[in-house]
Amino acid sequence: FNEMYTKVIELAARAIVERREKKAARKQADSQRIIDNVYLNEDALFLVMEFLPPRDLFHTAFTCKALRDKMTTQVVVRSALIHGGHTTQICKTLHKLLSDKSIHVPSPLRLLRLINGKRCEICVTKKVNLVRPSLGVFACGDCMKTGGLTKVWDTTWDRYQTNKDAHDAIFSHPHLSTNRYWTKHYMWSDHRSDKAGELIGPLITFDDVDQMVSHAHGGIDDYIQNVLCAPPDEDYVEFNEMYTKVIELAARAIVERREKKAARKQADSQRIIDNVYLNEDALFLVMEFLPPRDLFHTAFTCKALRDKMTTQVVVRSALIHGGHTTQICKTLHKLLSDKSIHVPSPLRLLRLINGKRCEICVTKKVNLVRPSLGVFACGDCMKTGGLTKVWDTTWDRYQTNKDAHDAIFSHPHLSTNRYWTKHYMWSDHRSDKAGELIGPLITFDDVDQ
Repeated sequence: FNEMYTKVIELAARAIVERREKKAARKQADSQRIIDNVYLNEDALFLVMEFLPPRDLFHTAFTCKALRDKMTTQVVVRSALIHGGHTTQICKTLHKLLSDKSIHVPSPLRLLRLINGKRCEICVTKKVNLVRPSLGVFACGDCMKTGGLTKVWDTTWDRYQTNKDAHDAIFSHPHLSTNRYWTKHYMWSDHRSDKAGELIGPLITFDDVDQMVSHAHGGIDDYIQNVLCAPPDEDYVEFNEMYTKVIELAARAIVERREKKAARKQADSQRIIDNVYLNEDALFLVMEFLPPRDLFHTAFTCKALRDKMTTQVVVRSALIHGGHTTQICKTLHKLLSDKSIHVPSPLRLLRLINGKRCEICVTKKVNLVRPSLGVFACGDCMKTGGLTKVWDTTWDRYQTNKDAHDAIFSHPHLSTNRYWTKHYMWSDHRSDKAGELIGPLITFDDVDQ
């Protein structure tokens, strides 16, 4: 292990530098190629935009004012539905609200922002995946509860009982969008605009309910049309017609994508089975250049590969590919140079450099081996799991035979974590799940012996 570490560590550093330089050069070349070769007229550009996924369509539309002005609801709805995922669910929610004509009609650019939304559009800090079903806006729970976005209209109030029929007609009207829970209606508090100055949310707000009851001319519909100045019915048609037209096509496209993915996966598997015939020497030659995670999966595919695994292959893979694996190897190199821990087998070494969880409780996430132990152990297992014990130099037995104890605690083969007068030591000899001895050679009980 130590010879291989010393031999490969400089080679690994050069390999990492070369990879970074190649990546930077490739990125610069790609940018230059795009600048040099892409010349699209407007018609061709808009034709291409119709087939872009929502995130790419968003970035394209906001590159210049000309593209923003040309964006249409049809293009946005088609992109959202065809490519599936959260965008389809957002369109479904908006379709229900726009079919009821209960919210302000979003412009194409607002619609594009909604289907690409990732954060609350009020506080712009909390993550949000979907629009609120009764509001049609991106809002987090905190803004809903304490941000004043909604108010509660309770049907137990006296003013409801005084004019029950009129209030029931309002609360059952299709243009009213509320979230009802028992006797309470959670309503949009007031008329709001987004950062671009566009009206958002439901047409009818909390304050409009009492005004609609007292509106003497024409009833609810007249108030919505003349007082609230609701958008004309034609404005709702474009979104709803496009949604109805594309939703079936989108369903077929999703099924086709799944079928193609399954067929491609099956074809790849069959191609590997049919065409890859490697003898053992060629296979182990390939394994030397695999990154740690791929090496792990390859080694544990069959017993023959596990038996052939060597420390040299594992150390080379860990150091050349960098990251956490290099730090783990450095820690093990120090412990093995002092000969203070049990030598890990190639398979245990492979498990260590690919470790992600505590190997004692197998629940908590751990990134690196413990510097004084050479094992993957979480803080809880270290404190309460009995992995370590404290040997204190203030004890009488230390003072009785001080020279002998000092010789033990200064021995290079002893690995402890010292804090003032206390030595945190490996409690007893342990084995891992595979039955291999792990941890330091000298334990707490070995000191007195």
